[in-house]
Amino acid sequence: MTFYVVAVANILLWRDEKKTFTCFLALVLLYYWFFFSGRTFTSSAAKVLLLVTVTLLGHAFLPSNILGFTVERISSSSFEISEVDMTNLVAAIACMWNRVVHVTRALAQGEDWNLFFKMAVSLYFLKVISSHYLTEAIGVGLVLAFTSFFVYEQYEEEIDGIVNFLLNAMRTAMVLLMDNLPVSVTSFLRNTEMLHENRNCAMEKD
Repeated sequence: MTFYVVAVANILLWRDEKKTFTCFLALVLLYYWFFFSGRTFTSSAAKVLLLVTVTLLGHAFLPSNILGFTVERISSSSFEISEVDMTNLVAAIACMWNRVVHVTRALAQGEDWNLFFKMAVSLYFLKVISSHYLTEAIGVGLVLAFTSFFVYEQYEEEIDGIVNFLLNAMRTAMVLLMDNLPVSVTSFLRNTEMLHENRNCAMEKD
C-alpha cells in the first residue's frame, strides 16, 4: 500500500514529468469518453473494458522485437494484489464503515446539533453539485489534482500564511456572530455543546 501511495504522490507532484503527463492525458481522455461522448455510463464502461481486453490480447501476440524496438512483456504479477495490500484495504474500508456508523448513531440520538448542521449542509451541497454541476466538478477536481499539490510544494510558506489568515478571520467572524445572536439561541447552543462533551466523557470512561 505504501508503494502505491508513493507512486501516486510522485505522479501528482510531477516528479516524473513523462509519467505524470501520460496519466493526466489518459484521465482527460476517460473524462471526455464518459461525460462528452453522448453515451450512457454503462455503455462507455463496457466499451472501455472491451478496448482494454483487446489491447492486452493484441499485446500478448506481438513479437518480442519489432523493427529493432524491444516489446516489454506484462508479467502476471502486475495484475496480482498482495495479501498485505488486501489486508490494509479491508482495514481502511472497515475504518470508514465504523466512522459512518458512529456518525449515523450520533444523528439518530438527536443530541449533536453541530454534527447535524454540518451533515445537512454537506449533503445539500453534494445534492446541488451532483444534480447540476457534476461534470464541471469532476473536471475542476481533475485539474486541481494535477496542479494544487505541485503549486503547494513550490509555495508552501506563502499558502500556509494565507490559510492561517483565513482561519483566523473565520474564527473572528464566528465570535462576532455568536455575540450578536439572541440569548436564547446562544444558551441552546452552549447547552447542546456541554451535553455532547459530557456524553463523550462518559463514553471514554466506559
